[in-house]
Amino acid sequence: MKTYAICGLSGRAFNMFIEPLVGKYGEEHRIAALLDSDPLREKVCKDRFPALRPVPFFEEKAFTEMLDKIKPDAIIVAGRDDTHVRYILGALRADIDVVTEKPMVTTARDAAAVLKAEAASKGKVTVTFNYRCNPYHRKIKELILEGKLGTITSVDLNWYIDTYHGASYFKRWNRMRAYSGGLSVHKSTHHFDLVNWWLDQTPSEVFAYGGLYYYGPGGEMNPEKGEKRYCGTCHVKKKCRYYMRWQAGDPQDDHVKTNESQHLLYTDYRPD
Repeated sequence: MKTYAICGLSGRAFNMFIEPLVGKYGEEHRIAALLDSDPLREKVCKDRFPALRPVPFFEEKAFTEMLDKIKPDAIIVAGRDDTHVRYILGALRADIDVVTEKPMVTTARDAAAVLKAEAASKGKVTVTFNYRCNPYHRKIKELILEGKLGTITSVDLNWYIDTYHGASYFKRWNRMRAYSGGLSVHKSTHHFDLVNWWLDQTPSEVFAYGGLYYYGPGGEMNPEKGEKRYCGTCHVKKKCRYYMRWQAGDPQDDHVKTNESQHLLYTDYRPD
């Protein structure tokens, strides 16, 4: 029986880690601890997964205490992107394995720190990329492995996000570079990984240009210039193409569902 501590009770933690561990893989794997900066998320988690009600909950500041007390075989890191590094480094210092949601960290400095810590630790870091599981992406990998595409000498990958799914990033904490590293880290991590995985190669150099050319307070689609407004209470929301598109029909974006009221259970978090 392998034991895990979940660090960060996010929607991703619920759907891609906790649910399969409690269900399909429950016979050989056990969640031994839950940790989050927001105690309200403990209630949300245990209401959804009643089997976890006896599992101890630790606040963020008690991370080291949790490791000492629970001694998990591995931690699963799935909180806000900027929180990953403290859990990863702490687990590696204790020689504990880490499974972390992408992106592993948000800065080059933190990435270097993790690589150095892993080299000195008995613990290992595994970064998960759920986008590899997309059937189309798996098929491309299969074709390459079978040699059906021949020798790959060049890859040109262009990725476009529309104003529905794309706008969802700017409705949430991801819009803050300090939290996510910007979309060139949080989102493009998927696409860099796909190319690396398909080719089984590692890039020698990566660079990017970025800016708020479309979204943000000065964006051309903003019905009234200015900041400090929320979609739910905005006085010009009926003139906003983003807001009205989200209200049309029954949007089922995989990041922000129509039932945004669930986020009211989280302290100081507004998805608008």
